[in-house]
Amino acid sequence: AVISPISRIDDLAENKTYVFCKDDSPGPVCEKLYHKLRAIQYGDEPDPYGWVTVLD
Repeated sequence: AVISPISRIDDLAENKTYVFCKDDSPGPVCEKLYHKLRAIQYGDEPDPYGWVTVLD
């Protein structure tokens, strides 16, 4: 898992809907974070904290 954009939240208890994205596409911050995290996972970006562990 990397990151999943949220387009809306339905609050059934309060009968409210909160819409964050009207066209169902991720915003620029979400896209940038997605690409950065994937690059770290694939070893294309440095992992300065040593969080990535390669499994054989």
